[in-house]
Amino acid sequence: MLPLCQRANRIARVVINDQPISFLNSGIPVMVLAACAILLPRLIAGVETWSQRMLAAGIGLSALGLLVLGALIGVTRNPARRGTKSKGAN
Repeated sequence: MLPLCQRANRIARVVINDQPISFLNSGIPVMVLAACAILLPRLIAGVETWSQRMLAAGIGLSALGLLVLGALIGVTRNPARRGTKSKGAN
């Protein structure tokens, strides 16, 4: 078992990304999530639904879908979380 300092250091190396913020690694993922946040509820629940149950299910499924999509984007855009080291990592 590693001491607490070493475990925290290891976790920090995985969580902290040393890549600079740019359009490719921040702008595009945010735009994809924003577009999905607008379109998913409309596609799942439908615009003309009157059913409160269908609307609640659509909102729940949309939230779950956005959560999964955000996690996938975060993992695929951050090479340190995939187990490979980025250029500046030690």
